[in-house]
Amino acid sequence: MFKVLSRLATPFAAAGNAAPAIAPEPDDDPDLFPILVSRSALDVAGDNVAPLLADLTDYVNTLTLKGRFYPDELPPRAMQAFHMDSYLAQVKSAGHAQFLRGCGAERARIVADLFAGLEAADAAEQLMVLRKLTEWLDAKPGEAARLTGLAPGLSPAFAKFDKLFAAVEARFPLRPKIAAYVASAPELKALPDLQLEDAREKLCDLNPDRGIRDRILSISGLDAQLTDPFSTALALAAGKAEPPAPLARLGHASHHNVDGKERLCFDVETTAGHRWAVVADGGVALHAATGQSGPGARLALATETEAARVSELARALKIGATVDLLLSRLIQPPRVDRITIQAAGPDEGGVLAMSLMLVLNNGTATMSAQVSETEALLRQEPEHKQVTKAMRAEIDNYAAEYSREHRPDQDDELSPDAEDDL
Repeated sequence: MFKVLSRLATPFAAAGNAAPAIAPEPDDDPDLFPILVSRSALDVAGDNVAPLLADLTDYVNTLTLKGRFYPDELPPRAMQAFHMDSYLAQVKSAGHAQFLRGCGAERARIVADLFAGLEAADAAEQLMVLRKLTEWLDAKPGEAARLTGLAPGLSPAFAKFDKLFAAVEARFPLRPKIAAYVASAPELKALPDLQLEDAREKLCDLNPDRGIRDRILSISGLDAQLTDPFSTALALAAGKAEPPAPLARLGHASHHNVDGKERLCFDVETTAGHRWAVVADGGVALHAATGQSGPGARLALATETEAARVSELARALKIGATVDLLLSRLIQPPRVDRITIQAAGPDEGGVLAMSLMLVLNNGTATMSAQVSETEALLRQEPEHKQVTKAMRAEIDNYAAEYSREHRPDQDDELSPDAEDDL
């Protein structure tokens, strides 16, 4: 399907502190799925690796988020390099605790990619740190389990791994090695800058399952916002805040001293302006932003218990499928940035229901959704004008249709009512 037209010489010198060049593999396979980067990024990679690694990040994000390819359908070297660069960025930003929290249920797959990539890229020092971390986690699985919830306290061991990683990174920078690993890939294809975006789009179009996966992954992403403990608690806290602060974007993590304690904090954009999400004792608090860096006064708090109860209701009401179905009925279906929970529980008639605010298309539009056991309504805001609705039977059918798909590498037939494993 693909042919790598020419072998691109690595621009890295194997001298001094530069990453060693990796010998290119033969390019006689006509079916290599290409890793696309810009020629300008490759040309300067010997002096500045940032453009090449930015191109790699854009490549992976475009093909997974837009083309709806699964990670294991992309070149292994691309995913390994992507995860190495992401690992580095997260550890430098907020430590190994944030890296593990970000991995979530994908931790085993991501760590496997890291082991393979760090070894292949000759990053023995960072590989040593990761190996020590995983050995410690295997011996103390409870510490990793706590990171998937809302507990703010972290074991002192995480600080030890962070310091060790920082010392290693200062002597043996990882990014040049990642870039050298990418530059020597047999699948690598450098294109003129003006052709790169179009070439990525054409790769996305090659996925025959793109349409159905788009719906499945859209629903999965919406569900995650109301079933992940941290995201659910944040959505609740934003709905409790006065004045109202519907969420628009969740930014980077960092550690700050809040009320005398070191807390994991997230930069948050809302329709009311900049805020901070703080992992507090047993929950998530929304804080005002001060003129200085870091959280200001607390605006609202949602507890882990509240979040768990709302997540259970969201699953019962099939919130992800409901929101996706409602938006799919619009002439130009928008993309949901973040969901904020305004109310959840029995309504005046005793019917279970949820009221949601949806910030759409990079904060350019807002809608509300009222979802109950019987029906769902979508309204344009701030006019509060109803634009569409769906009955419960329609929602249940839509959820069943897009709950699973048959992957080409699976031999067994999946029943339509099988549990979603994405």
